[in-house]
Amino acid sequence: GEFPVIVSTTTHLALSQRTLAKAHLVVSNLADLKALPALLAKHRSVLVTGPVARGEPRWSGVDGNVMKVLRRVASVKGAALLIEADGARGLSLKVPGEREPVIPRFADMVVPVAGLDAIGVSLDSGLVHHPERVAALLWIGQGETLLPSHVRRILVDPAGGLKRTPPGSEVRVLLTKAEGDRLASGREVAAAILASSPVQAVVLGSLLSSQPAVEVHGRVAGAVLAAGGSSRLH
Repeated sequence: GEFPVIVSTTTHLALSQRTLAKAHLVVSNLADLKALPALLAKHRSVLVTGPVARGEPRWSGVDGNVMKVLRRVASVKGAALLIEADGARGLSLKVPGEREPVIPRFADMVVPVAGLDAIGVSLDSGLVHHPERVAALLWIGQGETLLPSHVRRILVDPAGGLKRTPPGSEVRVLLTKAEGDRLASGREVAAAILASSPVQAVVLGSLLSSQPAVEVHGRVAGAVLAAGGSSRLH
């Protein structure tokens, strides 16, 4: 059968993202978690969030006490626990803010994410979340064009993609929108990341396609998971 999955967040999720799992459990206190095991047994995937955040239409994240229970339930039920620990408002590139990301210390894998469509456009193109933070980290102006080397730097910098990764956790980078001409840029970024960082693997992905993982690049070799064009899901 399907592998059971619990999805949650320490930040916020758009209201539309309640479809990330087959069931959605809104938790206001620890007692609300009593419904989780039965939901997981029935639906095999459950999204757990807090209620709608005050003042804005987004699901709020869960606190540390709730997250500890989620970890325990996942362990007992043999489920994967997937946690969104940072958000970029749907944009392709960001540098974490002062209090970001909020990664539980028990996380054994961290996945920094960037969209390859940010390469070849200017920093102020509208694809970058808080471009002033990116400009400060890279020491470039906001009108400069982003290069593969810039994306690599952001993802492996201790103030960027590697910020607050728990000691001993594995790091795998996900480069999204790896379609067409962007695939070559993705391979360039992947090779540079693996050559000069503790990242264990880089996945090139096309998340809206029928084959989301296009290639996986590790320290030994890259594996092509799908050849040719892939159709999008609408």
